[in-house]
Amino acid sequence: MFSDRSTPRRLPMPGALFLAVCFALISALAPAPAGAQWPEIPRSDWQLVSVPEAPSASAVVLHRQGHLVFTERAVSSYLEIYERTKILKEEGLDYGSISLPSSRFYRMKGLQARTLQGDGQASNIGKEDKFEKKFSVIYKAEVHSLAMPDVKVGSIIEVRYKVFFDSFLYTLPWYFQDRLPVLRSEIICEFPTNIGMQPYRVVTVKREIEESAERSPIGHRLTYAMSNLPPVPDEASSFPFEDMASRVVFLTQAVVLSGQRIPVLENWRSVIETYEDLIYKEFRRGSRDCKKLGASLATGKASPREKIEAVYRYVQDEIDTDYLPDISVFDDRTCDKALKAGRAYTAEKGLMLEQMLKGAKISSVLGWTASRYSGRIVQQVPQPGQLERVLVAVELDGERVFLDAAGQDNPVGHLQAGLEGVPVLLLSKKDGEWAMTPKSPAAASTRLARLDLAVTEDGAVEGSGTLLLEGHHAWRRIGWKENTEETREAWQQWLEGRLEGFDVSEVSVEERGRKLQVEVGFRLVQREEEVLGDEVSLPLAMLLGVSDNPFNLPPGQRQTPVQMAFADRDRVELKLAWPEGWEIDAAPKLRAIANGAGRLETELQGNKTQRTLTAVRTFEVADSEYIGAGPYSQLHQLYEQALANDAERVVLVLN
Repeated sequence: MFSDRSTPRRLPMPGALFLAVCFALISALAPAPAGAQWPEIPRSDWQLVSVPEAPSASAVVLHRQGHLVFTERAVSSYLEIYERTKILKEEGLDYGSISLPSSRFYRMKGLQARTLQGDGQASNIGKEDKFEKKFSVIYKAEVHSLAMPDVKVGSIIEVRYKVFFDSFLYTLPWYFQDRLPVLRSEIICEFPTNIGMQPYRVVTVKREIEESAERSPIGHRLTYAMSNLPPVPDEASSFPFEDMASRVVFLTQAVVLSGQRIPVLENWRSVIETYEDLIYKEFRRGSRDCKKLGASLATGKASPREKIEAVYRYVQDEIDTDYLPDISVFDDRTCDKALKAGRAYTAEKGLMLEQMLKGAKISSVLGWTASRYSGRIVQQVPQPGQLERVLVAVELDGERVFLDAAGQDNPVGHLQAGLEGVPVLLLSKKDGEWAMTPKSPAAASTRLARLDLAVTEDGAVEGSGTLLLEGHHAWRRIGWKENTEETREAWQQWLEGRLEGFDVSEVSVEERGRKLQVEVGFRLVQREEEVLGDEVSLPLAMLLGVSDNPFNLPPGQRQTPVQMAFADRDRVELKLAWPEGWEIDAAPKLRAIANGAGRLETELQGNKTQRTLTAVRTFEVADSEYIGAGPYSQLHQLYEQALANDAERVVLVLN
């Protein structure tokens, strides 16, 4: 919980209405006493100079402890955290910079930190060492950054603080592991007898969780600890930290208040009932204008698809999005209020789309999901904190189609890459219905480079080219920059970075948002200092060639599964012509491979009479995830072949 030093974990935000109805809002809370004593540091911590399980580690978490305390009505519940880290090498000095999130629903209080030296000197953080970055005024979402003073090799850094929260719904996991090795990590959970608590444990390494249960002054105390933990591997294109780290999360199944048992996180049914009856109901109640607008937008549209597209485009284009990873809405917000304001949070846009479709006489179902970049949804754990996006499912041409109203420039049926192939909990039944969002095939996300080049009489190469992006590749670049000129300049820089030795000019860019296409045109001329006069050498896969293998670890050494952004296809079509007196001196060695990870194909066609050469190279990655030694081995092999293939060059010489 709240332990990452570089990027704060995703903080889900509970619905304020639910908190008010079930648990009451929290009053002002005082921080921990500033004069509280720090724990004694054992001599072994000072003597430690390396970690046997991770000898290359630049720093180590010596001890991390959390004390999670639930109160009867959640008011004044808190998590107290203490962490002690030691810098082992010069490369570890960056760990003297610490980032801690805080928000309206997870309020950080009593932050204290200090740097200790082996000679007993201590440097406490001051106001000048603290920095805040705010992300939302309403949610009070912000990140507190600390620049620890006097950090050097051998220093020990101590940090402690409390995080207060008001709801049993959104307890975050306690991560035993870190990107650093961890000598000891433990979480103590205390809760009263009127709370039914269920811990869920995930162990990803060959270590055991130490468990104990006992009575406490307020009711029950559960302790979970792990020791001598290796760092979570930081490998290229791996699964998120949230999936790879050993962890435990405490779920409040039910609470007994005034003799009445109230289900909380007992199962998905209780979660759905809470949101439908106490959160979404209020938002939908004020939706008359939204329904009328939906009906108006659908008027005159002949087919259900046209009606859906009209409503969907309005919510996407005319309602600004305040991005927050959450499935809740505010207690005083309604659909009509959000419509009048012309802006809405992510969950509100999903509900607004649902209500406008209802006005257009289109049936739809809400669905909850999360991007796989934030960590996989564990379906057997009824924890809404895992979820961050409200989708709307409709039936089109006999198929279920998911709409993401909070996404930008998404045509009907298109989802952002992180939302493809993920579980989605549909609210069509009392217990919910789990489904999977579809994955787009490689052919749907392509980059096609066409280059028409000619060798001049003096041995220079010049010509024109186009780059066509489709699918996810295009979606990433649509609206890339704020205006046309900045977009053109950015593309020119990108092209020059890929076309080494060439000057690029006459760049034109056309973005076709609803078609998910971006087309870039350009001219290129070989730089004068690159012209040899009697020899021309060009790479086979010009512009889109593979220049390094991100999966160069041998299959036996890769520790984590691979997560690509999306399946995709690159194709290069290179046409080269030359004047009389020139001839091909060296033709590239062509490679071809097709396996479960994808395919590589290269073709060459030459015409001596017309003095032309055409090279076509296709490189396809077939999936977005590769789990296990076999699939990784195929991906490794595919990239090795592509790297060797794209290093090949065609060479022409002057007789």
